[in-house]
Amino acid sequence: MNATLTVSFGSEPHWSRVSGSRVQVVHVDERPDYDMFRWGNRYYIFQDDRWYTSRRPNGRFIQIAERRVPMEISRVPRNNWRNYPDQWNDRSRDPRRGLDNGRNNGNGNGNGFGHERGRGNGNGRK
Repeated sequence: MNATLTVSFGSEPHWSRVSGSRVQVVHVDERPDYDMFRWGNRYYIFQDDRWYTSRRPNGRFIQIAERRVPMEISRVPRNNWRNYPDQWNDRSRDPRRGLDNGRNNGNGNGNGFGHERGRGNGNGRK
């Protein structure tokens, strides 16, 4: 995966927090033709069934595997998306993969997935 995407806003976009979440989206009137999210100190773009990430909203975004997308983004309601990922239909499971990945459903403090280290349920992923 060596694909990149270059993003160029004329100025810093304005962000809105998704209700009940720590994820932010670009204001509707400034929204580009793709889906762009801010979570923590990273930016994520979903375009043409591919995910990209960067530490800045402008510049080069590198392609990442879907499993590297924070779980919090997968919980963003469809009305905040331009193109909701088709494979994320079963929200009772890990929608990033379409299966539960053998996660322990206990209430322990595991490692979680991707960028959510320390926030997962059960044993999480090692």
